[in-house]
Amino acid sequence: MSGITRLLAKELSSALGITDNPKFNPMFKQTDEVLTDVADPSDPTVARFYSPLESALDEAPIGKEGTRGENVEAFVRKRAPKVSKAEMEFRGLGLEPGELYTAESAKESLKGLNIKAVKRGREYRLEQRQSNLKDRQLDYVELSIEAEENLNYPPNYHYGSSNLAHTRYSVREPKELKESGNSLFSSDAIDTAKKQNDKSREILVYMPINDFLKAAKSIAGEPLEASQSKLKNTMGLLESNTPFSSIPSLTFKNNGDGTGKVVGHEGRHRAMAINALGLNERGTSQIPVILRSEAGAGPSIRWGQQSNPDSFDYVDKLPTKLISEEGKDTISIPARARPEIVRSENKPYILIEELQSDVIQNTAENAQEAAARHSQVLKEDLNMEYNAIRFQINDKGSGFPDKVVDDIKYYIEDVVIPTILNTKLSDSDKIKVYKEALKRIDADQDIIEGVGKAGDVFPTVNSILQREFDEFDDLMEEIADDINDTVSIYVQTVMSVVSKKDLPVQRITDTIRMSLQAIISDAKARGIDEIVLPPVDKLAYQRFRLDEIPSKIAKGSAFYNTYVASYNKVLKQLKSELGNQIKIGKKPLKYRTGAGKISARTAKGKVLKKPPKYETVQGTLLDISNLTIDPKNTKLRFNEGGLVQRRTK
Repeated sequence: MSGITRLLAKELSSALGITDNPKFNPMFKQTDEVLTDVADPSDPTVARFYSPLESALDEAPIGKEGTRGENVEAFVRKRAPKVSKAEMEFRGLGLEPGELYTAESAKESLKGLNIKAVKRGREYRLEQRQSNLKDRQLDYVELSIEAEENLNYPPNYHYGSSNLAHTRYSVREPKELKESGNSLFSSDAIDTAKKQNDKSREILVYMPINDFLKAAKSIAGEPLEASQSKLKNTMGLLESNTPFSSIPSLTFKNNGDGTGKVVGHEGRHRAMAINALGLNERGTSQIPVILRSEAGAGPSIRWGQQSNPDSFDYVDKLPTKLISEEGKDTISIPARARPEIVRSENKPYILIEELQSDVIQNTAENAQEAAARHSQVLKEDLNMEYNAIRFQINDKGSGFPDKVVDDIKYYIEDVVIPTILNTKLSDSDKIKVYKEALKRIDADQDIIEGVGKAGDVFPTVNSILQREFDEFDDLMEEIADDINDTVSIYVQTVMSVVSKKDLPVQRITDTIRMSLQAIISDAKARGIDEIVLPPVDKLAYQRFRLDEIPSKIAKGSAFYNTYVASYNKVLKQLKSELGNQIKIGKKPLKYRTGAGKISARTAKGKVLKKPPKYETVQGTLLDISNLTIDPKNTKLRFNEGGLVQRRTK
């Protein structure tokens, strides 16, 4: 790049607090066209990734007639040092040294790799969840980072044979923000009431109907006939399931001393009708109410400005109580208008509950060498079982163990294991192989007829062993079960191993970063600005026994390396590239440590409960409120990427 261009890029980086050049191969790259699948709400695609390798080729100093392959490759490998070696090797960057290449023809020589982030249903929604977190769940997502091409990874991986990583997360909000009673009002009315800008003096809250009626002026002094007629008409709407077209409201003047005086209302007859028809569950349920502030002894309140003490409209003392319109009652201000809620921007946030890459966890430098090591362990384990069989048959059984062991060994080692590992065979082909082998060892007819695609190791071995004893032998059944487990673990392990050379990403930090980029994209599409990772011990609590947790989260453990070391490294990388567009900090999370209990019953039969106990811990916060991207026309950088430097002219 020219000296002037480089200076401008440096100034831009300095202004944004960025230590890496944002111009080339950025973390989030704007596209000229709209990504139709990402833009379509019905499509599960959350984001698409672009290749920094292809971007580097686009930026290479290639002449109109083309440039020699050796020069193009040298540029990519040496002057674009952050383009990942893993991607180059996986995609086969190997240009003919003397042949001329344009950027397009160089890219055509690469192996295809199109990566996207896709929502994958809710299959694991009940597993290893942060269920004891106080904040309620609004949504739950299982997100797969995967290639459109078939990468032929083991089929037992989560989300298929092209999956590079996956993450599970939920959208949470404080329980105080729970909505109730919306179904009695039109969706248009609710949506309009929600769409207040941050300068508005109105806020949509939810409050118990009885509190609303206490706060509003009583109808006792109004003409009885007119009031009854209005109430009757209102009840008629409810009985016909006609939603109300407007939201009740309360207007109050801010007294400046922590209280507000209600001076106006709208919607009493609707509230009374809901009560009269029993739709409010004995007066305890809530309805939406527009709470409107006016200046009194204290200033009016612009609700969206109260989280920023530097704002001109910041009010030092917000009301916590409302004095009724008639001055007879005092009620607590509704939850959504409480100072601690308004001040702390307690809006929905994304809670990360899992970050995982099956393919990284099962990577070996050489898959064949790894399989050979596992095979040696398998033979040692099986030989121990064979020796136990010989001893038991000699001691308590028929006294002729050799043929039994030979038959079992043949069926397991020569038939079942090779057949399961042969991915070219269909399930029906495998069953045919098993049936022929079972006939050869004279297995029971019901075993032969019922054999499944996995070879039915346990029932086969158990039936062979039991024939050597006059009575059913429990120990033989245990041995058969142990052999079945040994074979299953071996098969699963071998089928999970992938050679490092077959991976376009080779580090857990890369898969975590890709997952986090996709989460950021989804957050922006939802209008959410906070992403939170719980403390490592809270994640471990849902996965391991209590006595295992200390060792599982110890520094250097796989779990620690993923959720602490690697995650923090990714955050530092994001900060380095995005600067002041993101903030990294802490967010308090409340976890339930003890369930509430029934402690007594009153004379009227009401139950008094001891509230559940909570502890507050600090989650790791990624604040993206200053990051301006539109997921519909933004691609995420796949792999490491970074600066591509042009020669200085």
